Amino acid sequence: MIHQVKFPNLPELLLERSRTSTAELGFLHADGNIFKTQTYAQLFADAQVVAQRLVSAGLRTDGTDIVVTSFTDHQNHILTFWACCLGARRAFLHLSPC
Repeated sequence: MIHQVKFPNLPELLLERSRTSTAELGFLHADGNIFKTQTYAQLFADAQVVAQRLVSAGLRTDGTDIVVTSFTDHQNHILTFWACCLGARRAFLHLSPC
């Protein structure tokens, strides 16, 4: 039997993983190869910094703002997604740079 832990929201999920997991996330280069790895703890810390920057730049924390991004790399896409979840309690729309 698989034990499933439920989290009330995505920030709580990332916080829990940052505290309990030593797994590393792999970020993909455009050619499909992993070019960098990062632990959940590192991702959480980095996302908190970016979230604070977004809020300082005027992003509302009530979830009413929508953040639209376009990155050519996987790492910035994932980092900004989590920063939006942490800072504004809302995700964002990612536009393909193609």
